[in-house]
Amino acid sequence: MKVLLFLFLFSSLFAQADFFPSVSGKTLNGDEFIMPQSLEKPTNILVVAFKHSQQEMVDTWLKPLSQIELENKKVKYYEFPVMARMGSWKRWMIYNGMKMGIRDTEQRSRTVSFHIDKQPFKEALKIANEDNIHLFIVMQDGSIKGVVEGVYSSDKLRSLRQLLNNR
Repeated sequence: MKVLLFLFLFSSLFAQADFFPSVSGKTLNGDEFIMPQSLEKPTNILVVAFKHSQQEMVDTWLKPLSQIELENKKVKYYEFPVMARMGSWKRWMIYNGMKMGIRDTEQRSRTVSFHIDKQPFKEALKIANEDNIHLFIVMQDGSIKGVVEGVYSSDKLRSLRQLLNNR
C-alpha cells in the first residue's frame, strides 16, 4: 500500500500536460501569433516566464538554445513572456519597453508576449506556481513531449537534449 501511495504522489508531482493551450499573442515585431498554428518548425522549445525578474533565468538558456537550433534545422525556440490581462495603455508601455530592449528582428520574432488569464493557462500546463521558468518541447500540432524547469545547468541541458532526441 505504501508503494502505491508513493507512486501516486510521485507521478502527480511530475505530471505533464499533453497539449499546449491554444492562446494568441503578439511578437515584438508586431505579428499575431496563435498557438500552435504559428509554430514554424516540427519541434519547438517554448520558454515560458511569468515575471520580469525571470528574464535573467531565460537569458541563461539563450546560447544553448541557439546552439541546438544550429545543430538541428527542425527545431526553433521561442520566448513566451506570459502576463495578466491589462488595459491597452499599460500593455502598450510594456510591449514597447520589451521591444526597445531587443534590437535584433530575429529575436523579436521569437519573443511572443501573451496577455491572458494566467490561472487557466497554468492549470492547463500543470504549472503549480510562477516561481520558475519552464521550457516546453512542443510539436507543431501543440503536443507536449517534455518539460524542463528552471535556470540553465548542464544537467538540465542534457535532459532537454534527451527529450528532443526521444520525440
